Amino acid sequence: MSLCPHYELWVQAFQISALWEALIEAGAFPVGADALDSFRIAEGIPAYGIDIAEKDLAQETSQMRR
Repeated sequence: MSLCPHYELWVQAFQISALWEALIEAGAFPVGADALDSFRIAEGIPAYGIDIAEKDLAQETSQMRR
């Protein structure tokens, strides 16, 4: 169960500036990498290379997300 609705946006590199500006105009504000990492941990979202090692199988992580 998610504590807070969240989204992951994927864009091509040349679109980043326009997306950033659109998000700021819509009311979003930057929070920084530490806040994002704290959110990830609170939500139980593992990070490859930190929480999941190369030796781990995807089935062993008990993740329901794709």
